[in-house]
Amino acid sequence: MKTYDPKTNTIFVILGFLGDYMGRIVRQDKNLIEEFYPHENEIAAEFETHLHNLIAERNLKTTIIQEIGPQGHIALLSPEIANLLNSYHVFVSKHIYSREGHDMSIYELPYSVFKPLEYNSPSFNEALDERLSYLAGAYRRFGKDKEIRLANCLTKSKNVFRLFQEISASQDKYACQHVAWKVYPRNIPVGHAIIFEPSEELAKFLGIS
Repeated sequence: MKTYDPKTNTIFVILGFLGDYMGRIVRQDKNLIEEFYPHENEIAAEFETHLHNLIAERNLKTTIIQEIGPQGHIALLSPEIANLLNSYHVFVSKHIYSREGHDMSIYELPYSVFKPLEYNSPSFNEALDERLSYLAGAYRRFGKDKEIRLANCLTKSKNVFRLFQEISASQDKYACQHVAWKVYPRNIPVGHAIIFEPSEELAKFLGIS
C-alpha cells in the first residue's frame, strides 16, 4: 500500500459540510450557498471561514451575505459560490416546494465528482485528498465520536459509506478497521448512521479525540 499524507481540498470540505436534507436545495434565484439551524451558529461561522478560503484560492469576485430567518435559521448567500457548488451536483426534481417565496429544486452529489481512486494513477493522492476532505467536512457538521448521523440523506449516506470503504482499501494509514451503515426507516425523518473504527491517523485528521 502507498504511504500518504493528506492535503485539504477546500471545495470538498465545503461539499462535505452541506446538509443535503432530501438532496441539495437550489433556489430559483440560485443565491443560496447553505442554510443552518439556529443552534448551528458556530458551525455556520466555521463553514463561512472555509468559504472565504475558497474565495482566496480561486480568486472569486463575490461577497457572502448572511440572512437570519424569522425562526433564527442562518442562510449564507452568494450567487457565484452557490453556482460553483451547484455545478458539482446533478438535477433530480423541480419545484419540490416553496418557502419564503422561493421555488426550490432538488439536486444530488454524484459519486463521479470524486476522481477515480486508481492505485497507479498519477492523481492517486489528489483523489484521496478529495475523499478525506469531504469526510472531514461531513464529520465536522454531522459527526460525533466514531459515527456520522444524517437525516433523510440517502445519497450523502451512501457516498460517506463508500468513501470510507474506498479509502480503507487503498492504503493503511488513514484506513478504518470496520465500517457499517445503519438505516432507521421507522424514524421521522429517516435516520442514517455510518459507524466506523478509524486508524489513529484518520481519527486525528477528522478531529476525533
